[in-house]
Amino acid sequence: MEQQPPAVLALIVADYIHRDERTGAFTILATRAAIGAKDFPWTQARLAVYTVLTDGRSKTMLQLRLVDVEGAREAVLEHETEIEFLDPTDDVEVVFSLSELVFPEPGDYRLQLLAGGQLLCERRILLIPLENPID
Repeated sequence: MEQQPPAVLALIVADYIHRDERTGAFTILATRAAIGAKDFPWTQARLAVYTVLTDGRSKTMLQLRLVDVEGAREAVLEHETEIEFLDPTDDVEVVFSLSELVFPEPGDYRLQLLAGGQLLCERRILLIPLENPID
């Protein structure tokens, strides 16, 4: 019998996500739906993804993919991590700290969250060429 995938409560893209060592609380700074780029290919030095999942069962393989909307090129990012639900009512918070992401050209990209190979959720990220970049 195939394991039921967890439910996604949040999928947020930001510049930085900090976790307070004392309380365990997360602070999310500068959320994003678009990235401005001076030239292409564009290297995004850092990006962070925060997700919250619930209704999961035991150990689950979580995948994060960043692909162009057409699916014509290799993925910009493919990352995998294992999470564990001790109880289905648990909310499991996961942070992906990403660096040196290379976007080949401007346009529409999709950040996809999968569990056990099954698509759970996706977010649009738009790469916009800046005509008059400010240095």
